Amino acid sequence: MALGHAPHLFVGKDATEAVSGMSDWEDVTFSEKSVSRPEEGMIVVGYQVAALKGETRFAAVCTSVYRRKGHDDWSVVQHAQVATAT
Repeated sequence: MALGHAPHLFVGKDATEAVSGMSDWEDVTFSEKSVSRPEEGMIVVGYQVAALKGETRFAAVCTSVYRRKGHDDWSVVQHAQVATAT
């Protein structure tokens, strides 16, 4: 997982911990959505996100890759986000 804060690259348990406990946003908007299925059992999504909580604003472009482990059982294989100007 690639995130905008140090150490920027996270793997396994560290990736899960890097995003756990994040505060909930009051308003989230997704745009420029793209979904592709390069092969059976894999989905790649890309999108822009804008989020707001109080006076705090966040904007980023993101990609995520999901792999099917079983029927209706998908897991994130990769996620990257690059913060953009809000």
